[in-house]
Amino acid sequence: VFDVGSYKGTFSKQILKRFGGKNIIFYLFDPLKQIIDFNDKIFKNLNYYDFALDSKKPGIKKFYLNNFLHASGSSLSGSSFKDKKYKFSRNLIALFLNPFKKMVKIIKVKTNNIDNFCKQKKIKNIDILKIDTEGTEHDVLNGSKKMLKKVNIICIEVQCPKNEFKNKVKKIDNLLSKNFKLIYKKRILIASLFTGIVSYDYIYVRKI
Repeated sequence: VFDVGSYKGTFSKQILKRFGGKNIIFYLFDPLKQIIDFNDKIFKNLNYYDFALDSKKPGIKKFYLNNFLHASGSSLSGSSFKDKKYKFSRNLIALFLNPFKKMVKIIKVKTNNIDNFCKQKKIKNIDILKIDTEGTEHDVLNGSKKMLKKVNIICIEVQCPKNEFKNKVKKIDNLLSKNFKLIYKKRILIASLFTGIVSYDYIYVRKI
């Protein structure tokens, strides 16, 4: 199981609870590992890496961090924070929580891509690939073109400004439709609350 944008590992914990983790190897990726209170004692086979995944080879990049709600909008692109409605509503919340603390903090994080990582670790297949990277999901997929041939299930959150959504979904569908079938689609309404952001959960399975 590859959990990209894992944060506290909620997705992996659900997989663990439903299927048991005795024979499942988990790979969690999140550049915020140092500020996350993560309990890894429940996992038998856990590998946690503190870097972000995108389309490029290993490097260092800017990362836009939500100083108040780490998992909300934090990403390499910072696209959520560029949305005027999101920025206004979240800044208002931040003002009430702590008027002396900025909502967005830019930090430096390590990056890699899935193809390169799997080559380094000699990983030959991925049963479940989950991607929740607050707007950079297409970049993650572009960095895993070789490994996509050896992925069975993709769970992906597609998020971006409303005016970019159709084009982004089309790009992802063009990348996946040949070998994968879309079996689930659900809008995440809370992402659009007082924002110009659209977010959907998609599940793709490999065609037989």
